[in-house]
Amino acid sequence: MARTIKKTVKSGGRGKGIKNISTLAPQGASQGRDGLRQLLFWFLGGLTGMAAVWFLFNHNLASPNWVPGLFFTVVALGFWVKACPDIHPVLEQGETGPQKSPEKSQPPLPLPLTLLVVLCLALGGFLFYSNHLYLGALPMLFLWGLLIWRRKDVTWIEQKPSSSQEWIGVCLVVGVAALLRFPFLDKNYFGLQIDEAMAWWNALVASLHPGSPFTLVGYGTAPFITAVFFKLFGINIISAHASTCLMAVVAAYFFFRWCRLHFGFYSSLMASLLFTVSWWNLFFSFSGIPNIFLLTFETGAIYFLDKGFQGGAKKDFALSGFFFGLSALTYWGGRLFPVISAVAVIGMMVLEGRKFIQAYGRALLITLFLFLTVVGAFLVFWYISPSDVIWSRYKELSIMNVIRKTHDVFLPVRTTFWTVVGYFCPGADVIDERFCSPGKGLLDGFSAIFFLFGLLLCTVNWKRRVVFLVVGGYALGIAANALAAQNLPACQNYINPCRSFVILPYLFFFIARGLDWFLAQALRFKAVLYRSVGVFLLSAGLFFAVYENLGIYFYRFGNNQFNWGDLGFDHLEIGEELSKYYPKDHILLFCAYDSNPIRFLYFEKLKYTSLATLDIPLKFQVDKDVAIFFPPSILDNQREKLNKLYPGAKWVALRNPWGQEFFDVVEVPKAEVVKAQKGMVLLPLIP
Repeated sequence: MARTIKKTVKSGGRGKGIKNISTLAPQGASQGRDGLRQLLFWFLGGLTGMAAVWFLFNHNLASPNWVPGLFFTVVALGFWVKACPDIHPVLEQGETGPQKSPEKSQPPLPLPLTLLVVLCLALGGFLFYSNHLYLGALPMLFLWGLLIWRRKDVTWIEQKPSSSQEWIGVCLVVGVAALLRFPFLDKNYFGLQIDEAMAWWNALVASLHPGSPFTLVGYGTAPFITAVFFKLFGINIISAHASTCLMAVVAAYFFFRWCRLHFGFYSSLMASLLFTVSWWNLFFSFSGIPNIFLLTFETGAIYFLDKGFQGGAKKDFALSGFFFGLSALTYWGGRLFPVISAVAVIGMMVLEGRKFIQAYGRALLITLFLFLTVVGAFLVFWYISPSDVIWSRYKELSIMNVIRKTHDVFLPVRTTFWTVVGYFCPGADVIDERFCSPGKGLLDGFSAIFFLFGLLLCTVNWKRRVVFLVVGGYALGIAANALAAQNLPACQNYINPCRSFVILPYLFFFIARGLDWFLAQALRFKAVLYRSVGVFLLSAGLFFAVYENLGIYFYRFGNNQFNWGDLGFDHLEIGEELSKYYPKDHILLFCAYDSNPIRFLYFEKLKYTSLATLDIPLKFQVDKDVAIFFPPSILDNQREKLNKLYPGAKWVALRNPWGQEFFDVVEVPKAEVVKAQKGMVLLPLIP
């Protein structure tokens, strides 16, 4: 097959781009052409797929029959994959063709132009990071024009995976990803904020009640996956982190393999290392918010689809559809991901014409049917649901709400601009500190420069299929943040990493593109000095990027009481104090602080009663002392009354790390509580 590819490419000539296409010679043409047999498999797949939806919903969504439902889902997937044979892929033919060494297939830029590229990147990067946005854009625009002018010298070079290096790279990437995560499963670097704890609380409920409604909205499949870890390893933060960290390691594997479809070994390895040490990736590896699940499914979907286009194996198209389905069922950003990817594929069809459809039509049907099988229950629920549960979050946060109130029709233009520049200009954004490593830009300086350079290179070779896919995903990530409003009036340069997390694999694919060109350019120079300087610059930049991102392990929350609460540290402190009083005392806690972080971390270890208001005297039956937890602002107007009624009460002030009082504990002896309750109708005994 490889010989056929090489011969076909040579015969096509140079400089004709993607429109010059050819197909591989058919192999095993007799296989899979029995129309009746394929029709039977399609029919059986349809029947078992409907059975899967029936069992998962059990007529009324109340209690899915998981075992037969999942069984029939797997059987349906198998029938549909069996219904189609492997296809013969249509090859993209660039100006140089695939499977040629970069030293021979691409002439280097002249040394002066190479130095000019480096100068433009350095100058533009410095100006962007100094918040001189418009000045920084000038050298980048000049560089873009230079790349277009020398387009033949910056053509995309196919770098097919080498079996001798492949497993070395996989082991390095997966090993680094694992070593940066699994030894730290018991750590809690960022507290445990309410959104994270809600996801893990849903997983806890799913682990205790597997028959809970299969709605798949909001946090989607992530709680069900984490619930498996809770079943295996117990309900604790280590089990929760184990599920998210494992997802991050799998995502690193998918990303490296995806890069190797297009780039050289060393550039793929460097980009994958930057991908796995990115603070985005590290932060959400230890977070309950299910973005890391979406990252894994999204990267798997795009990798297998891209691999299918190149190799034609139906299993790749099937796996792509499977991961597209999981993406749609995982967090809000995954809803639009399959739609954006479908638009990109339609763009390929329009550009390449009839031969693309003939080659990939049946294979893409496999992807579609696998996708529909995975999301079938979700789509049925959407259809029969009486409430707008699927898109309600989008409507709630839509920037159109702000435009209707303020009539500021240019607001989306400004939010899009600030979102775009925010990825390589740290001063251009107001990043939500609940979902990031405070003090960090969205990308470190080294990664940001190569991201921008890779983006420029991709625009030069825009006809490539993978460029359609990554530009579409990049646009989705931009829109997710730019078209969602946070406040009224809206903050035009606000960035929420949760919303734009879907962009992560595309950002680092652009980085891999920039690294690949730069490294190949440096290695083509015969002079040892030029080659050594290029390798040194890349190595120094890589070290800087790793150093900048690993600061996440040494994070210390700032002196900001509001953010301290958002990040969950006050809930952790309160939970620790509650555990000191239980079980020797009855515990009453002001209901606003009866939070998911406390309930999850102290599940079955702590019992307390929530109070909406403090009724004095206390009306609960007691058989031991009582500890009342209230924030100072609520307790101030009750302090005098409590002292008169319970003169033996003891007051303890809880303070944050800077000495600021944020909570009070009132310890009331049992005897004084009982004395004050004479003649009262009492509520049941509190735990």
